[in-house]
Amino acid sequence: MFFADSALILDVLAFDVAVIAFFSGVSALILVAVYFVDVASFFVDFAFTFVALSLIVVFAVFAFSLAV
Repeated sequence: MFFADSALILDVLAFDVAVIAFFSGVSALILVAVYFVDVASFFVDFAFTFVALSLIVVFAVFAFSLAV
């Protein structure tokens, strides 16, 4: 009886460890995905800033050429 109970306890513990490992892996994947989205967001922000600054320069040159 003792061996049957301990086998059941070990099975439950193994299942608990498997569930914890699964959700730890899922949360790690979510963290990696958030990191890549954050990095991509930085590059998108940089691209929009570059485009905005380029448009300001283009309009400034256009306005200067009209003034001259």
